[in-house]
Amino acid sequence: MFDVRTYSIDELKSLFSIFSSTSVNAIEDKNIYNYFKSYFNDVNAQTIIVEKNYIDKDYLEDYSGYYSKCFQVYNKKCSRLHFFSASISKEDFLTILLENNKQNQSLQESYLGFIVVKPIPNSFTGKTCLKTYNKETNQKHIRFFSSIRRYTANLFGINLSINTLAFQEQDNSVSACASSALWSLFQGTGMLFQHSIPAPLKITEEAVKKFPSDSTSRLTLPNKGLTVSQIEYSILNFGLKPLNYKLNLNNELTQEKEYHFLKSMIYAYIKGHIPVLMGVQLYKDIDPKEYHAVAITGYALTQEKFNEETPATRLRMKSSKIIKLYVHDDQVGPFARMSFDNIKITVKKENKNLSIESLSTSWYNEKGRAIPVFIIVPLYYKIRIPFEKIYNKTYVFDLDLKAFCENYTDYSEDDQSQVIDIPFLEKLKNVEWEIYLTTVNNL
Repeated sequence: MFDVRTYSIDELKSLFSIFSSTSVNAIEDKNIYNYFKSYFNDVNAQTIIVEKNYIDKDYLEDYSGYYSKCFQVYNKKCSRLHFFSASISKEDFLTILLENNKQNQSLQESYLGFIVVKPIPNSFTGKTCLKTYNKETNQKHIRFFSSIRRYTANLFGINLSINTLAFQEQDNSVSACASSALWSLFQGTGMLFQHSIPAPLKITEEAVKKFPSDSTSRLTLPNKGLTVSQIEYSILNFGLKPLNYKLNLNNELTQEKEYHFLKSMIYAYIKGHIPVLMGVQLYKDIDPKEYHAVAITGYALTQEKFNEETPATRLRMKSSKIIKLYVHDDQVGPFARMSFDNIKITVKKENKNLSIESLSTSWYNEKGRAIPVFIIVPLYYKIRIPFEKIYNKTYVFDLDLKAFCENYTDYSEDDQSQVIDIPFLEKLKNVEWEIYLTTVNNL
């Protein structure tokens, strides 16, 4: 029923191959394989405990809705791999089990999380709950993962927990990249707003129910992709309101302003514990490849000081210091990095060439670039004030504040109480704003 293995990337690759019937060569060609190779090296994984014949709720729904009806026979049970940063032998683990200690402290302290391996070839990475990267990396930037929640795992009677947000690889038969991104979003909002968390198959079925003609494949299953309308309807169908913002990057003069607003909006909701869906267009060199959807789960802030103001970013926002986004990219891995590295690529829009700032990705052997197209935030229906309204009010107030500081003259000859010292005025002129969603209790 279980096995204990010393971690190595070759051992992990072998387990993936055995439990999913995927060839080793096919596994090595996957972006997600390279991601796990780097990730488990970074978190110092030492041991894998294999839980066989594991029943996964999400896969069971996909199985009953699709795989059980296929001509080929698929297994309905999965395997679950648990990872630890401590070196554990099979004898050590048997001793722990015989002690019947349900809250084993040593296992919990070294627990890195788990990966469910589905018994289907190629798209075998099921529900994955792995430890986030450490908050502090160096003096240059700090990571924040505000949209995570607590997950529990019962390993043969031993209770383990991990704070993260669940990830799942896109299964081309029952879901699209948008379905996988929505599934990760619902993992966060389900606990936050108390709604049911559907399986990827259910998300896909509900998304195409009202807009069947929008589907790229014209078929519910297999599904090749969801449109923006289908994504929004899926969010509505599970009791939330979609807040959609479409970026206008076709004007080179307004690009800086658009990215400034994008960072501000992402920061506002992620810090409010709400994951955000982002649609991007992927490029390899200058060639457009495909549209893709990811779930934004965190960000990194630079610790460097603000640069001088520019007309496009007159509002000094803490969110402007975002230099990286951490996203659940179903074709790369959980908490995959997308960086704002100020690299522009030339794209053709409306019969003219545009130079557009892009984000780095792990696609196409790290050479892929992404241009944001839209973001969608799933909100509880009582959250009625959109971020843009607060942002615009703050912008106007900040202009008034700057004007006051610039035009202030010392009229204190008759009334000393009216004196405002110059250093304080300089601080007001360069005030840093932080806008984010929170609860009354936290406030």
